[in-house]
Amino acid sequence: MLISIVSFIILFAGSFHPYILDHFGYYIPTIKWLTEYGMVKGISNLDLTLGQMSVWHIFQSGLSNFSDPFLRINTVLLIFYTLYSIEKKHWIHLCFLPILFLFSQSPSPDLPVIIFSLIILNEAIAGNKNTSLLLHFPSLFLP
Repeated sequence: MLISIVSFIILFAGSFHPYILDHFGYYIPTIKWLTEYGMVKGISNLDLTLGQMSVWHIFQSGLSNFSDPFLRINTVLLIFYTLYSIEKKHWIHLCFLPILFLFSQSPSPDLPVIIFSLIILNEAIAGNKNTSLLLHFPSLFLP
């Protein structure tokens, strides 16, 4: 019951107009460029914002035409983070949700970095032995 209530709230929060100001100036043009033309060597010589691509934007450009036309994959990622928090019974992670709602409307690579960093920190504190390799994982999403 808790999962369905929180998922509904996340879907509701993710359905609004993007809060982050870089949405139409940086995220959308970068993803559209990657969708139409792919990765072009030297594109930052023409437009510096198109040269600052992250792995998250490349991932979203692959999904944007057929499964995520409104670029709301961050909302789905936030639902998975909530499922992780509830299944592991780490209720303190649910306190971060109101802040993470701000990132759910736009295709910002900040949300995956924050979520994966919190998960890795949680696993490191819990005593998981494989965290040394996982510490490099969130840096893949930054531009």
